[in-house]
Amino acid sequence: MMQLLLAVALGAGALSNFPRDAGGKITQPAVGVVLDGAPVVLVAAGDRLAGFRADGGSPPGLPLLLGDGEVAVGAPAAADMDGDRRPEVAVVTGSGKVLLWSGGPVPGWPVSLGARARAGAGFADVDADGKPELVVGDDRGRLHAFKRSGAEARGWPVQLGKAAVTSTPASAFFAGGLSLAVGCEDGKVHVVNGAGRARPGFPLVTAFAVSGAPAFADLDDDGSMDLVVASQDFKLYAVDARGEPLPGFPVAASYRIYEGPAIADLDADHRLDVIFASADGLLHAVDHAGKPLRGFPVRVGGRTFGGPAVGDLDRDGALEVVVALADGTVAAVDAAGRSLPGFPASLGEPDVTASPLLLDLAGDCSLSIFVGTPSGQLLALRAARSAAPVAGA
Repeated sequence: MMQLLLAVALGAGALSNFPRDAGGKITQPAVGVVLDGAPVVLVAAGDRLAGFRADGGSPPGLPLLLGDGEVAVGAPAAADMDGDRRPEVAVVTGSGKVLLWSGGPVPGWPVSLGARARAGAGFADVDADGKPELVVGDDRGRLHAFKRSGAEARGWPVQLGKAAVTSTPASAFFAGGLSLAVGCEDGKVHVVNGAGRARPGFPLVTAFAVSGAPAFADLDDDGSMDLVVASQDFKLYAVDARGEPLPGFPVAASYRIYEGPAIADLDADHRLDVIFASADGLLHAVDHAGKPLRGFPVRVGGRTFGGPAVGDLDRDGALEVVVALADGTVAAVDAAGRSLPGFPASLGEPDVTASPLLLDLAGDCSLSIFVGTPSGQLLALRAARSAAPVAGA
């Protein structure tokens, strides 16, 4: 309740029925899923997966306990693996245990990676059977792909290199077919096809660890996907399907970038922009050519370990950017880098590392900002609605 009062005192609103106690330390972003036709927010909290509906209650089967001594790494991930229109939710632990939940523990799980893990899972249909596999890396430099049964897909795992996998995998149609991209501790970003074979021109080599998920997007508007990567070597990279840098990239920041970028048309010019946060408290936004947008970079506070989220927070028809800072404040700025009314807002405790999630949990066409804290509180802040909302909003 103290967190709620602090947020309101600073001018930011709060979603009713929140904050909720998730039951364990939260270090990673929450995710949104739909269960039984209603939105639910899921979060890994210490030794459990917790979930909450808009009324503050938990769906049946949650929380899911991960096991004695187990702690989640990375955010939960969700996909419908069997076509029943109900998502399977994956959670990875530091010991290399992967759990799968769909209303309850899925038979055949948990599975062991045979090595420790540092990042969460993703999903991709690696064998083109119309059903996605769970894809996750391990500390031995291997990338795994599991069927819903818990068995590895044919030809998996694949050895990417000697360095630990340190990012969640991303996937898209890239370089002529399904491609998966994942960052590693040695700064390499490996890109492989559905059979696990390296795409020509890769891995992309950066100078330090890549811990944020790579992102695929058609940044240069040529009709083909590009790959965008934030590295702890203080740089943002963007390359084409041959691994060649796009004009204007890499872009240099002034400190490490721990989380992956957000990609959106922030300035409404019908071209995609890249938004990222460096750990020295600067929020960056660059256009398709790597040039800073007007008003960026902007200092939003002290250190930050999470990444940004982008959405229309105040229902004015324009996009805004939100980021959580290590000192326990949440900053929200408009497309020109100006703070929104009521921000920065306080979460009431320091040492925050989780990135924010934007989700319309209440079903009222308004986004809430979900951020978890080390004490296990999941908060839901809301920006004040614009005085001049767009028609029909």
